[in-house]
Amino acid sequence: GEAQFVAITGGATAVEVMFEQKLPTARIIAPASAAVGDTIQVGWAGPALENDYIGIGKPDATGNARWDNFFYVADGNPVGLLMPTEPGDYLIKYYLGEDRTVIAETQISLTPVTATIDAPSEAVVGEDITVTWSGPAYDGDYIGIGLPGATGNSRWENFFYLDEGSPQKLKIPTTVGTYEISYFFGQDRTILTTETISVSEVGATISAPADAEA
Repeated sequence: GEAQFVAITGGATAVEVMFEQKLPTARIIAPASAAVGDTIQVGWAGPALENDYIGIGKPDATGNARWDNFFYVADGNPVGLLMPTEPGDYLIKYYLGEDRTVIAETQISLTPVTATIDAPSEAVVGEDITVTWSGPAYDGDYIGIGLPGATGNSRWENFFYLDEGSPQKLKIPTTVGTYEISYFFGQDRTILTTETISVSEVGATISAPADAEA
């Protein structure tokens, strides 16, 4: 914290005594574990100075990476805090808004969640297939189809949001190839599970009479 100086003069000597300014205290109330991607309620007690905030991040993170998600304490008490999507051990910390000094922290362990995708293994271009799925269905989660190895927004060419339930229709792209149908977290677009589907041209049909002359 900031140092306060007091100079004590006596005769020809001056003695400088430094007192450390005491930091305010705070406390964080949160569960010891939660599922990745879930939103938990976090309670707090603290100075509630301007722009104070509470964030969750990896213990070894530095700088702005110390918090993946956060809320301002002015938002209320308790407040919903979104959990990151990677399992593991995290710290929830109370930061002073003035200089980002941490005055309280608590540990939380994030556990994995599972999802399943049930879709045909083969389809034809442009077809609407039925996809049955299970998973956490957090706000903004979606299932999309795209080419393997694609990056960014190209990982899905068509998609549907999960808030409309299961099963749902998914439109197959119009180019032949092998595709991946993936469950995406809406929070950061990371993939929870993937299934492969082979897409082919529309099969040609041949009609012939049942009987033909020799």
